[in-house]
Amino acid sequence: MKRILLLLTVILCAGMSLQAQNDDAAREKALKEKMKMEAKEGWQSIGALGFDLGQLMIINPYVGQGQDRLGIGGAIGYTANYKQGLMSWKNQFNVNLGVQRFGSGIIGAGSTQKQPFEKSIDILYFTSNMGYKVNETSKWAYSADLTFLSQLLSAYQGTNGKYYATNIPAFSTILKSKFLSPAEITAGIGMNYDYSDALKIYLSPLTAKIFYVGDNSIAKLTTTDGDNIWGLESGKNLRYDLGANLKATYTTKILDRVAWTSGLSLFSNYLRDPQRVDVIWLNTLGLEIIKNLNLQVKGDLYYDYDKINQLSNKDAVGGVEGFGRTVNVIEQILLTYSLTF
Repeated sequence: MKRILLLLTVILCAGMSLQAQNDDAAREKALKEKMKMEAKEGWQSIGALGFDLGQLMIINPYVGQGQDRLGIGGAIGYTANYKQGLMSWKNQFNVNLGVQRFGSGIIGAGSTQKQPFEKSIDILYFTSNMGYKVNETSKWAYSADLTFLSQLLSAYQGTNGKYYATNIPAFSTILKSKFLSPAEITAGIGMNYDYSDALKIYLSPLTAKIFYVGDNSIAKLTTTDGDNIWGLESGKNLRYDLGANLKATYTTKILDRVAWTSGLSLFSNYLRDPQRVDVIWLNTLGLEIIKNLNLQVKGDLYYDYDKINQLSNKDAVGGVEGFGRTVNVIEQILLTYSLTF
């Protein structure tokens, strides 16, 4: 009886999660947890795949019953590490992509355009860190760190506030982003401090941050007040910052199958308004149901004064109205199954 109840619970959680959050960015965090490796000499590499699917089809629906739905999401991660004596080199590549479509048929009378896919998540991320320990017993290591962040697909926003993977003239969509528009590259030199297996810190007094928007039309996007949403100067495609960077990650087990991971990144720009610190704070609470099957609860916070966000408004079209310099908060719940390779 207990086994039956457990199976029913898992199925129910999966159905609720895939229905509500198939595009959840927590896939990426789940992959990272699956891709941990023991430190040993030479090269080590491991990959992981997370995938979720939500599908609903209604034939001859009752009035008010609902509509078809198809949601597809997936994440691929690959880690390659090298260790030789006091030197270590850690590399990680992640892609997280999700799209969904509601309804079927054409988008309106007289149109031949089928119901389009909406974008829900699109992240392309790469990080590389090279370290050289001060000595065999030291917790300190000289370090060089590089991160790259962009996306894969184009994003077109319509007058309804939604983002689509393709241009939909009927919705008066405008191209808002695509691969390398924008892209953020951060490179710095500093020190790694491995306080313990749970707490690791990276300190850099010299970090360069390059924010690049390759597409000219995207680079020129402004708010209703005329402010560039990327913080770029008129006619420019690139913004360059130089400052200090602190990163800290903490991982602990709360219970036998429950783990919490928190990562904090702080960046202060020497060249302009150093008191306005860029913040990235990522938190994940994970419950392992059975091997490779995890329930993830994730809460992330982002703040960058130079980037202007859309402001959430439950009563506005598309759920957003106006612009502002404020925090960006993302909360997700997702049931994931990860397959390592």
